[in-house]
This record gives sequence, structure tokens and C-alpha cells, in this order.
Amino acid sequence: MQNFETFVKVCGFFVQSKLDPTYVKTIDKQLERPVNKEVVILVKHVKAFHSMRKTLCSTIMKRLNCNRVLNILLNGSGCVQYKSVPEKSTCAISNAPLKTNAGILLVVDSTKLITVHSRYKIILYHFWNIVHMPEQIGLEAVNWLNKQYWWQNGSFNDIKQCGARVLNYNDQIFVKSLYVKLKTIAEYVDTDFKTLPLTVK
Repeated sequence: MQNFETFVKVCGFFVQSKLDPTYVKTIDKQLERPVNKEVVILVKHVKAFHSMRKTLCSTIMKRLNCNRVLNILLNGSGCVQYKSVPEKSTCAISNAPLKTNAGILLVVDSTKLITVHSRYKIILYHFWNIVHMPEQIGLEAVNWLNKQYWWQNGSFNDIKQCGARVLNYNDQIFVKSLYVKLKTIAEYVDTDFKTLPLTVK
């Protein structure tokens, strides 16, 4: 798990990437100059973040052993959850029949339906968040910026400083909430997930 200071830099990378389509190419060019230590360290932090996400996802995938469900979530771009399932539904993870109020229905990208027992709700939620966290960081930054009058009227458009405003707003509340989410996911996968029953009685 990365420390908070490192995570702030990682968030900054994804915010800048979202706001500036040329940002990643600029970073790549700067990597060609070995004297640029700051960029080398940033790339190292981003790679470590991706490696951590990969490890968490692999742990979930190995234990659940339901690649069809997880691949749908992995490749999805939007997900809506309903608190009950249609009659005669089956859990996509355990293959056990579900009572309507004992499961949840996930609709991914408005076309793919997944019914699972409610006990899997937390781990699937965490899986979705860890898979899509880079995009989520960028989208949440844009959502915040779209509510700022100075962004809406174009009176302040320095992308680097706009990214810094997102990260530092209200005592870094944006980054802190994401960091708590990431830490919660990592702790859950390392502890409670290991004892999650994989069969439904």
C-alpha cells in the first residue's frame, strides 16, 4: 500500500492525464532525459500503483474463480445495481438459486445482466473500484472542475494549476477520500475476503 504523499502524486498524474491529452507523451519525452529525476520517480510511483491494483485484482479473481462475471466488470464502463433479483435467478458465482430479496442484480453497460448473492456485493464493488480507479480519479476531477465558476467561464485555464487546485481543495479532501477507499479495499481483500464463503446455503 502506497503512503498518502505518494498517492497524491499518483492522483496528480491521472488528473493531468485527463485534463491534458498530451500529458503522457510529454512524460514519455522527459523520460528520455535521465537527468529528470522527478519524472522518473513519478513514473515509478504510477507503476507501483498499477502493480498494487493488479495484485488485488488477481487475488480476487483467483479466489472467486468466476472469470465471466469479473471480466464483464473489468471491461465495463458503467454499472447500475438493483437490490433484488428476478424470480428463478441463479447466483453467477456459486450457481445456487436465489430468492428475490437475497441477491443483487448488476446491469453493466445497460446490456449485461449479472445476478449474485448479496454476500458478494462488497467484493464486487471493491473489484469494480480498483479496476476503474484511474478513470474514476480523472472523472471526479472533471466533475469538480465543472462546478467551479472560474473553470466554467474560462477565466482560469492553466491545466497544471487547475490539477493542483483539484488536489489541494478543502485540505485535500478529493485525494483523502480516494486514499481511504483504496486502503479500505486493500484491507478487505487481505482480511475479510479470505473468509468469505464461496457457496450459498
